[in-house]
Amino acid sequence: MRKTNWRRCKLETLESRRPLAGFGGFASSSDPFPNSNTDFARVGDNTLFVRNEPASGAELWRSTDANGPAELVRDIRPGEIGSAIESLLSVGDSVFFTAQLPDSGRNLWRSDGTSEGTVRVSDHDIDGPLQVFGDRVVFYVPVDWYRGELWISDGTRSGTTLVTTLTDRFENGVGKLLTADQHRFYFEQGSRNYFVSDGTPAGTIQLSGESVDKIRSIESAHNLATGDIIFSELFNGNEIHFIQPDGTVASVEELFGVNVASPAVGQPFGDDFFFLVTNTIGNVLWRTDGSPQGTAAVETVAELPEGRWVNDRSLSSVGEFLLTRTSGKGGDAWAVFDTSTGVWREFAGAPHGGEITIAGKYAYYATRHNNCDQIIRLDPRTATWEISASLSPEDRLGELFVIQDQLFFSYFASSKFFGQSLQIHWIDDQGSWNRHSSFSYGSGDSHRLVSVNNNQTLILVQMNQNRLVIHRTDTTAENSLRRIASNHAPMTRAAVPRAADRHHLTRLDGRHFVFTTQDVFGSKVWISDGTALGTRIAFATDDISPQATIDELYVVANKAVFTVTPTERLGRSLWSVGVGSVPRAIYRPGDGFGHLFDVLGSVNDRVIFATHDDAGGQTIWRTNDDVSNIAALAA
Repeated sequence: MRKTNWRRCKLETLESRRPLAGFGGFASSSDPFPNSNTDFARVGDNTLFVRNEPASGAELWRSTDANGPAELVRDIRPGEIGSAIESLLSVGDSVFFTAQLPDSGRNLWRSDGTSEGTVRVSDHDIDGPLQVFGDRVVFYVPVDWYRGELWISDGTRSGTTLVTTLTDRFENGVGKLLTADQHRFYFEQGSRNYFVSDGTPAGTIQLSGESVDKIRSIESAHNLATGDIIFSELFNGNEIHFIQPDGTVASVEELFGVNVASPAVGQPFGDDFFFLVTNTIGNVLWRTDGSPQGTAAVETVAELPEGRWVNDRSLSSVGEFLLTRTSGKGGDAWAVFDTSTGVWREFAGAPHGGEITIAGKYAYYATRHNNCDQIIRLDPRTATWEISASLSPEDRLGELFVIQDQLFFSYFASSKFFGQSLQIHWIDDQGSWNRHSSFSYGSGDSHRLVSVNNNQTLILVQMNQNRLVIHRTDTTAENSLRRIASNHAPMTRAAVPRAADRHHLTRLDGRHFVFTTQDVFGSKVWISDGTALGTRIAFATDDISPQATIDELYVVANKAVFTVTPTERLGRSLWSVGVGSVPRAIYRPGDGFGHLFDVLGSVNDRVIFATHDDAGGQTIWRTNDDVSNIAALAA
């Protein structure tokens, strides 16, 4: 059994997999979706995520590219406790994660998105997160009070091997692990003992050289055309070190007698790396191919105007251009450097703003003018700018993010008549902003937007005290977000309504009955055992819209099946809920089969209903045995 006073191993990747929105994540395993570091991972046509259901606990679920609700991949730890999955990572054709089991601790697992393809890879009791290295993952296994082991795995038992045994007492764990490329990574053991490894015991060596002792931490690592460099934080600034095959290092200051700008700003660019060097009048742009011989100040054909220089706040690449901020006479400005011609140009009159977001051929940033939030678009090819979006004074911009090379942004819209809503829009190539999705937003709500699948898929997570809903979109900017999963507190206590306010009163099973209520706060489905303590809310329409109503209710297979109709009748949906279960959408307009036209009734524990599409065609459907899915009867 692991001793609680062991030092934890801390590993960090080169590129953080942070969510794009401002919600801080889930704090404990009791949350509906508890994995706070990497909530979603992509494999094939599946998006995998951790979902907490009352019957199975926190387990692995999937949503496919085909329209339809999410489904359980595998119940790794049968029962209500769940396997507490963490470190969900997409690696090649698989998703890696760790799962907690009572007999073996936290082990390494791999999944291809199917139940039979979800298997345990290693029986080691892992401490800390998994980290990606090429097409493998690296993880830490504590051995005793002082020692631990670094392991690497390709997703098979035979391909899970020991990298090295760590013998020093850990200060802040193993330190930082940084993936340089497909063949080497870096980590820290103890206090400022830095190592480079190719994933084998023989290829794991300690860095050496006069400047190693000055390194406070390794911030990033890069494999370039002719060698590797590391971007390091020193105790008095920043530095770039060149790494030789034998592990010896040499710094830019040692070789060239210049100081790297601090705070550090660098930008990988093809097989090269651009960075800033401080001189007496500001900062100068330098370039390296990974070797001392290929490192020098960038030659320019057209300089910046006299008295202006590059500042140390940002450096981004768009195609063959570098975007940065300049300072000097006249204040700060945006500027672009053409790497193919060596020409500097400034964006005349562009307003000040926040960090740059690159989407396709353009760069975007947020600013505020005349009490209105705006999004500015920079075109580096012409060094021109324009306002792509301008919100009204009562609206507030959320965040900018990129899906399929298009800029998306969220904002909170306020209306005297419709209340607050979360709006998601995108900007097309002509610079116009277009509505993508809209969601009602209450005072107790929070949300998070996540980009997965190499910025091809957008995930929206909505949360409040009693529900959590996940929406997803794929393919094109015009595709609206659709719901793939939701969690409610299965039964929520509330004041029992008066008999006169109860509707659709129906026997549910041998011990419970079901009924609905309607008030100014929306419609609700209640399940009761006949006592005040045993009467709970099982479903509330505020999950969809406060104005939505519950029009029809049937009981089949010991579950309540009911229609939910928003203010727009074409948005009708069919739901089911049972004792202790989570409400489930059986049919929604976004499922791709048209609009719910009519519920014909219930026959032999099945609900029969009809849908019609925009072309006038109709289809008759029935629910399956456990009311979890539907099948077509006639068209």
